[in-house]
Amino acid sequence: MERLKKGTISAKLFKTYSLVFSLLFTFLFLVAMGYIGLRMNADIVQTQEQILSNINKNIENYFLQVEDFSLTLMNSKDFKNTAIQELPEAYRKGEPVGSYFNELYLTANKMIPKGYMVGVYSKSGDYIWMGSNYFIEHLNRPEYLELVKNRDFIRPEIQVMEKNQMLSDCLAANPYCEQDLVKVISFSKPLSRSFRFAHPDAILDIQIPYEDFDSLMGGIVSGSRMKVSLYNSGGMRLYGG
Repeated sequence: MERLKKGTISAKLFKTYSLVFSLLFTFLFLVAMGYIGLRMNADIVQTQEQILSNINKNIENYFLQVEDFSLTLMNSKDFKNTAIQELPEAYRKGEPVGSYFNELYLTANKMIPKGYMVGVYSKSGDYIWMGSNYFIEHLNRPEYLELVKNRDFIRPEIQVMEKNQMLSDCLAANPYCEQDLVKVISFSKPLSRSFRFAHPDAILDIQIPYEDFDSLMGGIVSGSRMKVSLYNSGGMRLYGG
């Protein structure tokens, strides 16, 4: 009888220890799996953050190149004097203007390999265009003059333009530039002859065909499996859905 009791007790203890061991093993397994899951999730988050950082860096570098190009023109006394004063004066006098455009292109030569187009609209109402071809036209319109008058110097204005309205208004007299009338990313800044933070004499507008920008962005985000939307400081969407 005592053997039976001892055997029964031993069996009960074995079952109890087995149950405790099973629970302990299950707990440790869940802890381990939870740890692995957290590590995997952390790795995924870290990878996504790295991808996003690389995307941001590429976009930033792209616009820094545009900024550097704009500063080349803004810091060139010859470019500003020619675009704001000498070229418009020769145009109004009916003199040949080809040599003045040669001077402008000499300073802005980087626009050609980069595919940039350049527009300058002055407070005197003169619009200079440098794209697939070039021209100067007088567009003394109140709505355009307000653009020069009301520009500040805090930051460049970056926006999507479905159509360059100034260029469109000049095409009747300059139809050979019609192919430049495309959707663009517009990067515009005030232009002053005296010093950078004086009241602007003109607006410098650097335009990049949107097709080129879209292709560049597609290359930047390809393979990331991330949907990227890009907005300017005013909330206008520049890229993405």
